[in-house]
This record gives sequence, structure tokens and C-alpha cells, in this order.
Amino acid sequence: YYVEYKTPYKNEEKTASGLVFLPKTEDALSIIIFSRGTIAADSEAPSNDNQTLSLYSAYASLGYVVVVPDYLGFGKSKDITHPYYVAGVTATTARDQIIAGYELANEKNIRLSKKLYAVGYSEGGYATMALHRHIETNAIKDLSFEASFPAAGGFDMVGFKDWFVKQTTYPVPFYIAFVAKSYVNYYDDVTESLYSSVLKSPYDVDGPNAIDGTNKQSDINKVLTTTVTDLLTTDFINQVDNEANKLLNAKLKENTPINFVPKVPMYIYHSNKDEVIPFENSQDTYDSFISAGVSAN
Repeated sequence: YYVEYKTPYKNEEKTASGLVFLPKTEDALSIIIFSRGTIAADSEAPSNDNQTLSLYSAYASLGYVVVVPDYLGFGKSKDITHPYYVAGVTATTARDQIIAGYELANEKNIRLSKKLYAVGYSEGGYATMALHRHIETNAIKDLSFEASFPAAGGFDMVGFKDWFVKQTTYPVPFYIAFVAKSYVNYYDDVTESLYSSVLKSPYDVDGPNAIDGTNKQSDINKVLTTTVTDLLTTDFINQVDNEANKLLNAKLKENTPINFVPKVPMYIYHSNKDEVIPFENSQDTYDSFISAGVSAN
């Protein structure tokens, strides 16, 4: 099923969209929210991309109601820039899609166990952790949050930035341009000057301009460079203590969803061969949770 629902965006309400999968069974079903990885083109959104349906159907075939958000900036809300790696709005968009899926399942007389699980990979792993933090303090009525499974997300945004500026090459420079464009469009106190603070010319113009909802990641990467010293400004690489870097660091810290003590089980997954999001990011996130008093069991 294709669904539309209302969700907050900045100081207004937007109509977001996504998919809900309902298996045919008499069993009482739990709900899984599956958060997809990074996309750039609206054509790749779950509600527009038939090639991804088999993945979500596979989860449903195991006996789950499966909820899959397009996320703001795609599908019904493609008129705005996707708030990429903005923790708060990412979490509330996911929460409201869960509620929409729950309401649809009830309308279709699906028996529900009222148990909820959250799963996601890459950006979806980040979204899963942001949602986990949100639900811990904002429970969803009638649903029992049982566990989350965030995989390979850039959970520690400041840690990722510190790792990234030390690299010689980076295979997906689009990600950096996407975070910059996201923050410029989402935050009132972040101006387009951020582009030239982070990205060298001509990438400070070509990168953000290419992120328009029609180009895919591969297209955007072609107008950038994988050589880090050619892509990033010297001040950004050296983390010069200027106003632009201070502001960006503050936003990255604000959107790092690891500053809580999970009570509901969380299972973090990551490949130690990942060249895009370093394995160490997940290890450091895990270690920070343990240091905060979370049980490893």
C-alpha cells in the first residue's frame, strides 16, 4: 500500500509518503520500520522504485507489517530538500509513518501483536538510531518498542568529519555536499556561505546545484572529485577555529543521536571493510554507550 501522512517540518506540517506491506495471515503481527539507505533522486524513493519491493516484501513474508518511509524530500514531499542527517525531523517522520502503518493495518483488520522493531542501513541505520532515541522518550501509543537494528550509519557525525578530513580519497563525495545542502536548507542560521567554507571551487557550486531531486548519486559524484584535498577547503581540513567551522561542528554535534542511554535493546551492525562509513564510527558509538552505563548484554 502507498500511504500519505502529516508530519512536522520546521515550523509547519508537510505531507510525507511511504509504503506499508501487509502479509496475508491470521497470525498476530509485529511491525517493522525499514529505513532505506541514502538516495539522491526522487525516482529512487521506495514508493517510486519497483526494484526495491522484493526486499521489503521479504521482511513481510516472515510475518511482519513492514513500514517503509520515503522520508521528507522524496515522494509526496519532493518539493523540499531532504533533511539529510538531521536527527530530530528524521525521527519524527519515521514515527508518523509507523502510526500511519498501524492505522492502515487496523483498517484492514490485521491482527497486531503491538510489538515494534526498527531496522535500517547506512542513512537508514542513522535514522534507526535517531528513531530509537526519540521513542525512548516519546512512546507511540498502543505499541511496545522491542528492539532496534541500526547498521552502518554515520552515527557520530563529529567523529565521521574528523575521520573524513584525514583521508586521501573518498569514493562518495556527494555525501558531503548533501549534508551541506541539507543544513543550508533546514537551518535558518546556516547560509549558503557554508558551501564555500567546506568545498573548494567549483565544487561549492556544482555539488549543491546537482542535488536537485533528479540526479542520482553517481551523476552528482561526477561533478565532484574523490581527492579530499581537491574537494575540501584548507581551512575545513585543518579545522581552523573560524565561525563557519564552529557553526557546522555545532550542527553536527546536535545531530549526533548517541547522547542517551538506551533502555530498549539495540543491535549495531557494521562491516569492517566499509570504505564509505568507517567501522570505527560504529565501534566508537558502541563504546560510548557502554561508557554511559549501557549493558553489553
